[in-house]
Order: sequence, then C-alpha cells, then structure tokens
Amino acid sequence: RLARASHAALWLGTAGPTPEGVDCRVAPVLASLLEEFEPLAATKQQQFIRTITDDVHWPMPAEVVETVLANLLLNAIQHGGPGRVEVVLEARGLRLANPLADAGDGG
Repeated sequence: RLARASHAALWLGTAGPTPEGVDCRVAPVLASLLEEFEPLAATKQQQFIRTITDDVHWPMPAEVVETVLANLLLNAIQHGGPGRVEVVLEARGLRLANPLADAGDGG
C-alpha cells in the first residue's frame, strides 16, 4: 500500500492533462476499502452505510483512486464519532457523512 500511495502522490503532483486511456472503475475500489476498514470502524462503534453506483469512472489510475478514497475513509473513522458513516458514490460524485466526534474525547 505504501508504494501505491507514493505512486499516487507523484501522479497527483504532476501538472498536466490526464493521459489517454487512464480510467478507473471506482465502485470495486471503494467496496474493497470499505470491507478492509470495517473492523477499524467497528472499534469506534461506527458502521458504514453504502449506496454505491457501479458505473462510476474517474480519469486516474486505480492506485490514485485507492489512495484518495483510503485517506477520506480513514479521516472519517479517525475524526468521527460513533454511529453511521454514510458513503454515497454516484455519477455526480462521492459523499461521506459521519457523526462528529465529541470535542471533549480527544478524537
């Protein structure tokens, strides 16, 4: 994962147009990450609620998509409070909504 994250950071940092033919189906990457992070979310008493449209494509390599999504999900887990973490992927974009952590809990 670290090598993919490094590749993604380099790709995101380059200026210029997306190369022809670079395309990623987002749904399988997101579904895999949600499955991977479910146990971590459970330790904070969080549950992922998914609404995932299967035909969403982003014009970037899969490693970049994975890095971006993993960062968003980990932030939601780390900085969110107990409850439902709603993840909605649709043609218009991605939406994450989670309960705020109690400011007094240090999280």
